[in-house]
Amino acid sequence: MRLLVVSDSHRHYQTLRRIILLHREADRIIFLGDGIDDFDRIDLPFPVSPILICGNNDFGSLAPKSDIFTLDGIKIYCTHGHLEHVKFGTQLLEANAVKNGVSLVLYGHTHFQDYEYRDGLHIFNPGAAADGNYGLVDIVNGQIICIGANIFDK
Repeated sequence: MRLLVVSDSHRHYQTLRRIILLHREADRIIFLGDGIDDFDRIDLPFPVSPILICGNNDFGSLAPKSDIFTLDGIKIYCTHGHLEHVKFGTQLLEANAVKNGVSLVLYGHTHFQDYEYRDGLHIFNPGAAADGNYGLVDIVNGQIICIGANIFDK
């Protein structure tokens, strides 16, 4: 299973559109906040039903501020990250992950790509889509592979 993970598009909806079009092979799209309205502005030639998380700049959004779900046998915790104060570190993310028994944490907010692996926990930030950054997560036979990329490097 391939997940396309994006965050922080901040009205750069054409860049978000390019990222999505580049990865039509993705089984799911996960958007980690700050630009939820951008999905309403892009016209894609195929249906898109992303998992949406509300960020600190998604005023009026009814999307959840975080979510925990299982895809292809992997329990995933998604959040924008502002409520966990990720600009000061990932300690709260890790504590929430351990408390909820997840294997993968996806977050945004900092605008910087980051990946850490500790004690069986993958912590991944795809960076800001506004800057062309995004992430791919491949789940293969129970293994998790996180890949950071930038559309402008293609």
